[in-house]
Amino acid sequence: HPSLPMRPRLLLLALLGVEAQPDSREGRAAACARLYDDYLENYEFHSGGQSTIVRREQMDEDLARKHQREIVDVDLPHGWTGEETSEHWYNVFQAATAKQKTCWAMSGRYWEAEFPSSSWRSIILTSSITALPESFRVSLCAPELCDEEMLESTILPRYFQNELHVPLPPLPPGTALLHELSHWRHLSLDFVIIGMNTCGTTSMQKNLELHPEIGFTSAGEDDFFVPGGYPFRYTGLARLLPRRSQVEHFNGRWKDHNPRPRILGANNPNIFYSEEAMHALAQ
Repeated sequence: HPSLPMRPRLLLLALLGVEAQPDSREGRAAACARLYDDYLENYEFHSGGQSTIVRREQMDEDLARKHQREIVDVDLPHGWTGEETSEHWYNVFQAATAKQKTCWAMSGRYWEAEFPSSSWRSIILTSSITALPESFRVSLCAPELCDEEMLESTILPRYFQNELHVPLPPLPPGTALLHELSHWRHLSLDFVIIGMNTCGTTSMQKNLELHPEIGFTSAGEDDFFVPGGYPFRYTGLARLLPRRSQVEHFNGRWKDHNPRPRILGANNPNIFYSEEAMHALAQ
């Protein structure tokens, strides 16, 4: 019943709509849509947060040409010059995580979605909407039982039709790039040596490694947190929230043949020069 609180409602749907029909995608899709519609205002309120930010100096020439419009028009907060203070970055990271945390609190999953506007261009371009960006990028809170296909067929159309006040059809399968988002605190890491260059960071790492219970994520400098490293290499966008796949990749290095040290650190002096990286680590 829609009047049930969120968590009992999720449990009821799991029992009646999913576990009773474990092989029925139609049943799971219907339960996903029903739950999203019943709590539409909550899911929409916790969507729309920023998960990436463009920095011009992180774009190589090819990416700069490809993402020219996004670099200028998207992601950089209005009025920013590129010389922002630590307080500015703190506020940006806090805003990025606020919607994610409240989405998780209501047992939702937080996603990052991007797809070309051409999918709905002919429908959206009306007398009141005369121009569209080349692609839509949004962070989306959705019910836990919804998968990628259900996001394309149900959740994304519902979200954007409520935002744009235009009825929209399902996206064709495979149209959207979808990534579930995680959080920096889920990284299996205890400390970081952040720099500076030529100030003894390598010697510090080698000396700490003499202790039998201390290890490092890499024999040398770990580029995971610096511009050009793993969280950034896909599109040239610095991440305010990591993808779940990135966190699993980072943590997965310590499974099976390579057990995790009791105290695990990372070392890269270039972190000192990246406000994004330091604030990510501070999370």
